[in-house]
Amino acid sequence: MMNTTNGLRNMRFLLVGLIAVSTVLYVIGVTLEHAGERQETPAAQLVPAEGQPGHSEANETPSETIPETQPEAAHQEALFGINLESPGFIAAAIIGAIVLIGLVLWMERIGLLLAVVFALAAVLLDVLEVITQINRSNTGLVAVAILVAVAHLVVGIVAVLLLRRYSLTGTQNSSRSVTV
Repeated sequence: MMNTTNGLRNMRFLLVGLIAVSTVLYVIGVTLEHAGERQETPAAQLVPAEGQPGHSEANETPSETIPETQPEAAHQEALFGINLESPGFIAAAIIGAIVLIGLVLWMERIGLLLAVVFALAAVLLDVLEVITQINRSNTGLVAVAILVAVAHLVVGIVAVLLLRRYSLTGTQNSSRSVTV
């Protein structure tokens, strides 16, 4: 019985590490995406609009039009009105990951069930991000988004395997106190 308990504990620690790694990868991906957006300054933002200081009618031709510039609203990804790449959401994701890690360590089955739900939702959002980055022809971010999706998928697989092992062994909260 000791081997089973140690094996379950080791798998839980593996899951905790995977949750942490997937969260770090998500933050890195969002940071890289925002850094790339800041470097892409549309030419329309460099030309002063009519009525703005620096605007000169002499430089315009009759066929020249200044395209409307909108802040990166087109590039912001929102789900149910929530910007998934805003600093507030990123902070909430980090806090959520920390809470999930605590639940996996101290409330085993509930934490594992929540880890499965988290992984499924994250993988779906990651696949949407991969498609978005493919449409933008951003190869570097496609690679990062795929890496994040794989990390979230592995979190889900390990959580399901742990739940299955708990069911097969009949172990229920056998290791309440976690020693590091």
